Amino acid sequence: MWAMSHCHPGRARREASKPRRGKRLETLTYLTLGVLLLDAAPATWPMYQYAPDHNAVFASAEPPHSWQFDAGGKINGGLAVVGNTLYAETFAKSVIALDRSTGKVLWRTTMPNIVMTTPIVADGLVIVGTGKDRVAFDNGRTLIWGVPGGDEIAALDANNGHIAWTYHTVGEDMPSPALVRIGGRDAIVFANGDDHVRALDVRTGHLIWST
Repeated sequence: MWAMSHCHPGRARREASKPRRGKRLETLTYLTLGVLLLDAAPATWPMYQYAPDHNAVFASAEPPHSWQFDAGGKINGGLAVVGNTLYAETFAKSVIALDRSTGKVLWRTTMPNIVMTTPIVADGLVIVGTGKDRVAFDNGRTLIWGVPGGDEIAALDANNGHIAWTYHTVGEDMPSPALVRIGGRDAIVFANGDDHVRALDVRTGHLIWST
């Protein structure tokens, strides 16, 4: 079997202070994985830690591959793996795709704010949400978590990281969405910092419903 994990920030800071092979490591967070080649890799990544039990462990008969990747910032929302690609998001405002066997960077896309969610992978797209965990507005009756300019749900092409569509929200987009089927099509459902729950079409980003 194989499982995924990332370093706790405190541990990462301690590791960053240690010289390794004569080089001083400057950044704070490192992605460290023991990865096995899957007999049948997931075709989608529908939610945080893959399934409702949040236990992303898969059976495999292949030998392990171990590597470490300097992510350049804290990994907040978790990881996703589809096929031989691993997707991660960081507090450095980036979404990163890595070769799962080697740790080689396949692409990296910079976002306008911190990426707060687990990457949801479906229909050839990687869907993430941005935010900053701060209060944007509070008048005693209405509380909005976010930044003055708002945040966004964004879909990136899984092959190259290019932005396919964005959906702007007033509040920050955290926690992670979940992949569902609505009317025969793939959709994501998410709650966010402006006290709404929304459903978006995965392929187009069009709003299906909001409450």
